[in-house]
Amino acid sequence: MRHLADIARRIPDSEHITQPGAAHMAYLEEEPIRREYVSIIRDYLARIEARS
Repeated sequence: MRHLADIARRIPDSEHITQPGAAHMAYLEEEPIRREYVSIIRDYLARIEARS
C-alpha cells in the first residue's frame, strides 16, 4: 500500500487513509465500518469546503 500513499502525496488536497477491517467497497460494509467510512468522507469534505 505504500504506492497508494505515494500517489496521494502527488495529488493536491488528497489524503491516503487505510480503514482497518474494510474491503474495497467500504460504503457497502456492515456497521460500524460503514459509519466510520462515511465519517471519514464527511470530515474530509468539511475540511476542504472550509478552505473556500
